[in-house]
Amino acid sequence: MFLKQFDLFPKVQIDFVTRNSVGGAVTLIAATFITFLVVTQFFEYLTPQYIPEISVDTAHRTSKIPIHFDISIHNVNCDFLTIDVIDHFSDKIGGAAQAVTRTPIPSPLAQEKAAAASLSPLPKDYCGSCYGAQTVVGQCCNSCEDVKKAYMAKRWAFLHTSSMEQCVREGAVVEVRKVTNMGCRVKGQVDVSRVRGSFHIAPGQSYESSAGHVHDLGLVGIKDLNVTHDIHSLVVGEPQANRKMGLDAPLDNTRRVDGAAGLCQRYFLQIVPTDMVSGAAPTETYQYSVTESGSPADGRRSMPGVFFSYDFSPMRVTVRKERESFLRYVTIVCGIVGGVISVSSALTAFFTGGVRLIQKQRLGKAL
Repeated sequence: MFLKQFDLFPKVQIDFVTRNSVGGAVTLIAATFITFLVVTQFFEYLTPQYIPEISVDTAHRTSKIPIHFDISIHNVNCDFLTIDVIDHFSDKIGGAAQAVTRTPIPSPLAQEKAAAASLSPLPKDYCGSCYGAQTVVGQCCNSCEDVKKAYMAKRWAFLHTSSMEQCVREGAVVEVRKVTNMGCRVKGQVDVSRVRGSFHIAPGQSYESSAGHVHDLGLVGIKDLNVTHDIHSLVVGEPQANRKMGLDAPLDNTRRVDGAAGLCQRYFLQIVPTDMVSGAAPTETYQYSVTESGSPADGRRSMPGVFFSYDFSPMRVTVRKERESFLRYVTIVCGIVGGVISVSSALTAFFTGGVRLIQKQRLGKAL
């Protein structure tokens, strides 16, 4: 035939081929090894490769980013909690909290309710103590509100009402118990702009003043508030997309205990936009790192509560999902099969030659 002259694989007649147990053992081992490598390579071929790329985020975006949260504050009533969002360019953002649900939960530190003390007539010469907050000699603080105003004039924190005789007499302690008799689980989302900002869940009614954003605690002292809390989940972006990407949320299942009462717990989130590109339109997700600090509230620069400060990174991570081509898979399989067969042939020749050499030496000695 014409094609015989192109045959690079000369054949040996079957009569000149010998088979032995060594070759059979090496063949079985080689076949097993080839099967294992081919199957492993096949599963690797089916598994997509994720290739991350980092670039500067130059896109101009005006859309809002949702932050989903599920937080339990164990010792503050739902009616006494306020959720505020403040960003770098704005004051308090109204309506930023979407579909927030507040579910009362039992408070581990709840005390039994006590009846308000009856207001007994005060003597005409009564002069209540200002507890060191008086501005002039002989100043009287005859009511709990007078004590609070004296403290504010001194720029002191109104810490503990249960230790002030006027507040106890006017029933402020009962008000504290009403505020702390239950806990609250707050679940929902806040929509934020892509700029530096913060949101917080804190006791008291919030308002803006010359001193900035403050919370009015009424007659409740800072030390009367225990903000032990659990962060069940906190996700930036859409939770479903983040789960699909396999992104972790560092604050999930976090618990912080307010040991001394009046805790100001701050979390600082550095958010990195992360896109998944897989043929179709990219999926936008967000991952974040967190740093935290906790300290007793002083009533001036800090208030009791759970505060989240966030900032968006100027860098963007793009993860490209790519699958290995079928031709590359075939090439690798051919390399595996050819390589194992070549090594097996060399091993067979080595062991067979060794066996023959030993047999010749034995025959020589026998002769």
